[in-house]
Amino acid sequence: MANVDPKASKARQKKPAAYTFQVVIEADEDGFHAFPPALKGCHTWGKTYEEALSNIQEAMRCHLLAMLDLGDTIPQEQFSEPATLTVTLTL
Repeated sequence: MANVDPKASKARQKKPAAYTFQVVIEADEDGFHAFPPALKGCHTWGKTYEEALSNIQEAMRCHLLAMLDLGDTIPQEQFSEPATLTVTLTL
């Protein structure tokens, strides 16, 4: 397991910061799966859309705090407009 830098942990307690990330929420057979593509390995689910949204906010908070404690760099989100494509098949 990686070592947590105690200095990093103390430093983050002194300066609040806000981070904004796009989140994808997909319906599946058990409910809704949620993840921010920019934060690899951060994902959760909920029985409802609202529960998944609430859960991913908490998962992201924990994920970001762990990254800071480990001395990792928080990625900068590159926002783009969602795209919708139509694919035509000849069958």
